[in-house]
Formats: sequence, C-alpha cells, structure tokens
Amino acid sequence: MMQSIRKVLIFVILSATVCVANAEKNILEEQGLTKVDKTWGKVLNPKGNHVIFSEIVSTIAINYAYKNFHNIDSYDFGAYWIGTFTVAKDGLYKVNVNESWSITRVLLDKYEVYKTNLQKRPVRLSKGTYTLEVEYLNNWHTTELLVSVQPMVRVVQLEEIKSHLQSLNLPKETVVYAVGVYESKAKDNRIIVQVEDKSKPYALLLSSYSGITWDVKGNNPELIIYNSSNKGSTIIADKGVKTLASTVRISDGVGDKGDAKCTCDHVTGLRCSNIGLPLAGVNGKYAADVLLIPDIVINEQTLAKNKKRREDVKKMRASLTSKPWQKTRNAVKTWKKCAQIAQN
Repeated sequence: MMQSIRKVLIFVILSATVCVANAEKNILEEQGLTKVDKTWGKVLNPKGNHVIFSEIVSTIAINYAYKNFHNIDSYDFGAYWIGTFTVAKDGLYKVNVNESWSITRVLLDKYEVYKTNLQKRPVRLSKGTYTLEVEYLNNWHTTELLVSVQPMVRVVQLEEIKSHLQSLNLPKETVVYAVGVYESKAKDNRIIVQVEDKSKPYALLLSSYSGITWDVKGNNPELIIYNSSNKGSTIIADKGVKTLASTVRISDGVGDKGDAKCTCDHVTGLRCSNIGLPLAGVNGKYAADVLLIPDIVINEQTLAKNKKRREDVKKMRASLTSKPWQKTRNAVKTWKKCAQIAQN
C-alpha cells in the first residue's frame, strides 16, 4: 500500500541540543513497541535523489495550503524530520500530534511511538538522548503538522481552575487577558504573543482549536493557562513563568466587535470571571501569527457600549412584522442596520 501513495519527500534536519547522558536503549522494547526496519523514505525514495528542499529547523511543524510552500502541491507533500531528543529525567512522556488529513509516524531510536489512527499511549523514557524521526505524508489541500514530545502533565478541568489559581497565591491585583484563535497562520504553527502592559500583574488564557507553539514575549505573565496540549500546543516563555494545561476553550470570535460579552466560550457559556480573575482584555482571530495584547480592552466603557449594541439589535428584531411579505423586506432592512452597528 505504501508504494501506491504518490508523494514528494522533503528531508529536514532538526536541530537540537544533545546531552551526554546515556539512555537505556531497551526501555522502548520492554514496553512492547515495534522496531521498524525501514523508514518510509527508503521505501518511497530508495535512491534518495528526490529531495525537493531541506533546512535546519527548531520545531517539527508545517502549515500551508495548496502550493504555498516551494510550489509543492499540498496533496503531494511528504516530509521527514530527524534529530535528537533529550530526556532530562526518567518518566512518562506523551507524543502529541496535530495533523491534517494525512499519515504520520514518530520514531524514537527506530521504535514506533506514534502512528496515525492507532491507539495513543504514554511512553516511559529514561534520562538520555534519543534519535527522533518523524515521517509525514499528506493527502489534503491544506498541510498541517505539529509534533511535540512532552512530559505527562495533569490537564486541569474548567471547574478546577479557580481553586487551582487560589493555591498559587497570585498577587491580589492580577487580571487576565483572554486569547482565542482557531489556528496559526505561520508556516511553523507559531503565534507570537506580545504584552507590553506593565501596569498590573496578569495571567494569560491562551486557547486554540489546532496545536500552537505559543511564543510569549514582552512583560512576563504570572501564569499562562493553555489548552490543546494533546494536539501539541506548547509554551515558549522565560524560565520561571508558571504554565497550566487545561481543557478551557475560548471561541475565536471572542474579540469580534459584534459580540464582546466577556464570554470566553460561546458553547459552554464560560465567563472569564469563573476562573477567579477579572477580565482586562481579549483577542479573537481565526488565524494569527502575531498578537498584540490586548486587542480589545475590557472596561466600563466597552461593556456599556456593547450592552447598548445588543439592546439596539434586540429592538430591531422585535420590530419585524408577522406578515410574511413584510417580514422579508423588514428583515433585510433590519440586518443591514445590524451590520452597520457592528461596524461602528
């Protein structure tokens, strides 16, 4: 079946820091993991002469549509990453993969620790250095992949967040900035979050549907709460910044001018006050590569403005007549007015 898949292979070298500790090589075999004989590249490209592009990268990620990457048709995209993965201490690790309509395989020292559509389970690793390989074959008009191997962390549920924050003893004046996106629009699935406000200590609430590498710059937060860790989302921040993996999802429409209700999740009705911190600002976009925090400042003025906007829309809806022939005409007029209000 592998030979029947038409792909262009791109070989990419992953740069990483190597530590000198020696890993216990048979720990993967002891867990019943399969050791592979051949990489997909050796099967699909046995002579190794069809490499379209190669580069040194810092993350295992790709994100583009159609032919917007070296003119390679997304349907025919294939890639191979190889490098070293350093385990700082013994423990359970999770291979997190966010992928498009594709097939992905992740190898540690040639042992298969992840494959699309197979049961995912944590992997026990000893301190040391492993050879990490990722093979990826796409079959869709969009290409999306983000892979991370992270220590197992406890993912906090919504109802636990408030009590968890209280145990951290954050400064009393701490506020929260909420960010909701669907995905990154950067080639490496990264979003740079820039916060310059130094007036108050703050926490960041970062939410996405797809896996994101969140690169937090500027004034350091007291805490970063993020979701989609199971899809490979990770945090890049200064050493010492606390992070908390959670299940909280914020709609990417949270920052829309037409619906700024301080509601973090349009499905569950979560309000940011439920986490025990006052909401100071929001950002909401479908896709982004850089976010300046906040896009919308939440204060009495913005809340009053949005309250009036919702009341105006409600009055317009109520003005619709029950007569069918008038209802259609009035509905068009009303929604035109609603659109004008939303743009102001």
